[in-house]
Amino acid sequence: MKTSNFDLLFEIKEDLINRAFAIAYYTSALPTIINGKLAVSKKLPPEMRYLGDVDFELRLKEPPTVDAILRNGICFLFNIEFCISMMHGIRNQFDINASITAAPELDSGDQLLKLDFRQGMIDKIIFNDRYKVPAKSIKAMDEVIKATLKTNLLDKLENIDLHAFLKPLSIPDPLEGIDAVTMWNNGKAYFFKGENYIRYDVAADRADEGYPKPIDPSWPGVWAGGIDAAMVYSNGKAYFFKEEMYVRYDMAADHIDIGYPARIENGWKGVWTDGIDAAVTWNNGKAYFFKGDQYIRFDIAADNADEGYPKDIAGNWPGIWTGGIDSVVLWNNGKAYFFRGDEYIRYDVASDKADPGYPVKTKTGWKNVWLDKIPLAVRPGGFTMFDNRVFAFGVNLFDNAPGDMIPVQNYVGNNDLWIGIREQAMHQLFDYEWANTAFHMKRKHWSDTFTMVSDDIRGYVNKFNDVLLGTIPNLLTLGVMSSDLNIDYLKCDASATVAIEKPEFDLLPGNKIKITNLRVNVNLYLRVYTKVTTTTTIDPNGWLPDYPGQTDIIETSSTTFNLINQSFHVSEALKEVEAELICDLTKGISGKVTSMKFDLDLGINLLSDMSDWILDHVTSLILPLIPPIKLLPALIEEKINVETSNLVMVKDIVTINATDYVVPKTLSLEIESGPITLDEDELTAAAKISLTEMPRKTFAIPLFVANCNPKRMEVHRIDCEWVKKIDQAYKAGYYVLNDATNDGFDGCKYCLPEYHTR
Repeated sequence: MKTSNFDLLFEIKEDLINRAFAIAYYTSALPTIINGKLAVSKKLPPEMRYLGDVDFELRLKEPPTVDAILRNGICFLFNIEFCISMMHGIRNQFDINASITAAPELDSGDQLLKLDFRQGMIDKIIFNDRYKVPAKSIKAMDEVIKATLKTNLLDKLENIDLHAFLKPLSIPDPLEGIDAVTMWNNGKAYFFKGENYIRYDVAADRADEGYPKPIDPSWPGVWAGGIDAAMVYSNGKAYFFKEEMYVRYDMAADHIDIGYPARIENGWKGVWTDGIDAAVTWNNGKAYFFKGDQYIRFDIAADNADEGYPKDIAGNWPGIWTGGIDSVVLWNNGKAYFFRGDEYIRYDVASDKADPGYPVKTKTGWKNVWLDKIPLAVRPGGFTMFDNRVFAFGVNLFDNAPGDMIPVQNYVGNNDLWIGIREQAMHQLFDYEWANTAFHMKRKHWSDTFTMVSDDIRGYVNKFNDVLLGTIPNLLTLGVMSSDLNIDYLKCDASATVAIEKPEFDLLPGNKIKITNLRVNVNLYLRVYTKVTTTTTIDPNGWLPDYPGQTDIIETSSTTFNLINQSFHVSEALKEVEAELICDLTKGISGKVTSMKFDLDLGINLLSDMSDWILDHVTSLILPLIPPIKLLPALIEEKINVETSNLVMVKDIVTINATDYVVPKTLSLEIESGPITLDEDELTAAAKISLTEMPRKTFAIPLFVANCNPKRMEVHRIDCEWVKKIDQAYKAGYYVLNDATNDGFDGCKYCLPEYHTR
């Protein structure tokens, strides 16, 4: 087994590290120019102190590179230009090669891999001394350089954790809404999502420590796998809803009452019987139920839904989303909070409308309530090097036993990155994500009306009309009475809630995934009804000729009646399930169900067209509901955000400034996926990584370099002394000088005086 019993095994080529540093250099994510002052003048008389200050500038001439890879560390070479200015005029310049060793380290929190420069050692500093500076002065400068590098470079480099390419090992928080929120009578609110809940301290306005926790066993009798909605009554009872069921919870006894769970249809008159999205008790003696784009107002005292409901949310809740509400809670500050997806809206109860400025992100308004990421518990397992060019490290997740680095080999080949993941870890990752996924993401609602009068029905009605209502009454009454029956319509009102249970999977040779135990629960409500119009004609003379001026008596009546009015509950395992492997290291590796077969046996006879219509709609809900079987979290950032950074440090007698002028930008990665292999125990994948804005090879070097800094806007010859002063992030090359001047760049005063106009 290539992973050697590690949950995750990574192998990264030295080239990837060099490109990461090149990105940092050319975007000024690293400080490329550092200047400061050595205030030795403190020991001089006041009138002479201005002569004793030493100004210095340290500039990285090129990106740091990996010089050698050691067994337990990585050695980097920095090529530096060091300038000192003394006594307000004497300027000396030195070229310095600094060798720094840093140890790869796995962050125990949420970082995948970092190069820890905070503990880095500056192995040596080599001066190119053209001035024959005395040894004592060299030693003093050596200390200044070391202090400068340590404070401004090494400490800053603690975040050079290959984050330019590899992202924190975490799974996206499937926030996508919170299942339910309810305010308790103990100063706490409770947020429910998936199999977990969070206790929120209302006074402190933050989640309590130690949360989230599993619903089971903290809420005896409440569904451990998640709930749809929850609300609290003033009688000391709380109500939890899931699909077509609900439980009544005794808050004082801290468990559900005897006789529950029960069906919604038996306890909540006028409320949807196949499930709800959200529920809340208001301060007006009413409770409100939300589902899809509608809501129902429920009278608590009358224990019944008010007349005229359901109604559309649109037009009745100003500022609220018109559908898809996940949860609602009434706070103790005169506000209600509506949640949908990763956003929430604050609603002012008194003014009966949403407050301005909403919706906003849930993570910004609710401290410690399921933020962007769910970090995985990562434990370092081992680290080694291959051929001084590839380093490998293994990690373990959860509480799994560590692997063994000894049998690990170099698998990266001509790729930049190789990844192996053990199947046991894949199952744990999927279980972990499923448990932290909001329950409402595992179900979907559908409702529609189907109108049908098929040719078969028309033929049957015509025969019935001709024989039973036409011929027979005509014979029995000797032609006095005849009837004609017409079916105006045959309709079916259908609504369904489809919920998915957690499936199981196995890896198979040949890059195949076997999906098993994929069960679907369907709550279906059907009302099949028809409207029939009967026309009766009475001829007083029957078969005898009519008298002159005589008219027949014609009577018409219409009746609507139900043929079916029933709820159905079906639990069915899907058949013939097929899945495909989807590999994208920026999104993760997963198995996606592409097709399946679902049989809906209701135990009643329906017209074939109607049956097919219901089956097609219910089936169409199932496939997008089945989540991808996540085999590996996303590991590579598709976009790299580069931001400005300014650093100022005053310590002892040294003042240092590191200022980056880079304009914030976003860089794009190009990822060429290598081979993916599945077997019964593990998955392996590889990739080549490059940067769109920094290709491996470019065209011939332009002869003119422009400074795009808005404060400069100058163009220079490439060999001009001032070119090296331009921040890398502001350099732009021109092949034709006129192109630069036409773009608004002024010629350099020294190297292009004939084009200098300012």
